[in-house]
Amino acid sequence: MTKARRWLGQRQHPVNLIAAACLLVVAIGVPIGIAGEHAGVLVPYLTVGSVAGLVWAGSVFALLRPVTASSLLVVGIFGAMFLFSRVLDGWDAALLPFAMCSLAGSVFGAHLRWTVERLRV
Repeated sequence: MTKARRWLGQRQHPVNLIAAACLLVVAIGVPIGIAGEHAGVLVPYLTVGSVAGLVWAGSVFALLRPVTASSLLVVGIFGAMFLFSRVLDGWDAALLPFAMCSLAGSVFGAHLRWTVERLRV
């Protein structure tokens, strides 16, 4: 029986990290730009969506193997679609930042795992 090797994370190219950081800015900046003068109303929703997506994907990719983490990332985005559009009335604005920050969080989480594992060795 073949034993699976322990996953030690994945080093992210600096361009990936910069792109993920830009994605975080776009996740909040685009909806605020579209809302214009009514952007103050959206800020709490955008903040909750961004932080939740970043924490969700970052922790999943930092703690689990890539196949499991990717599956949970997709499940999390579909769960957020249901939660923000059906359960929490008026929270539709949080969906785009959640999805975009989830993608950025996956990059940061995988890189965090790689960094921590390198420090242990």
